[in-house]
Amino acid sequence: SDTASVQVTVLPIPTADFVLDQDAACDSITVTITDQSISAVQYLWDFGDGTSDTSPNPPPHTYGSPGTYIIDLTVTNALGCTHSLSRTVH
Repeated sequence: SDTASVQVTVLPIPTADFVLDQDAACDSITVTITDQSISAVQYLWDFGDGTSDTSPNPPPHTYGSPGTYIIDLTVTNALGCTHSLSRTVH
């Protein structure tokens, strides 16, 4: 009899992770972000001030006024699975 075989590729679930390096001045905060995500092929950064970026390692981000901001990162793997992580800037 004929036997059919099917090859299935299982990808790991993506894991969103990043670290922040904050430099505060009197009237602004500049944050340098280092991505440490695993198995991600798409990125969506929400900087909490109405701006966003889709690069793996966005350029340093400056907040023009003091306050507390939440940076959200959502990563997606090649199969469309997503994972999100938030960190606070203050």
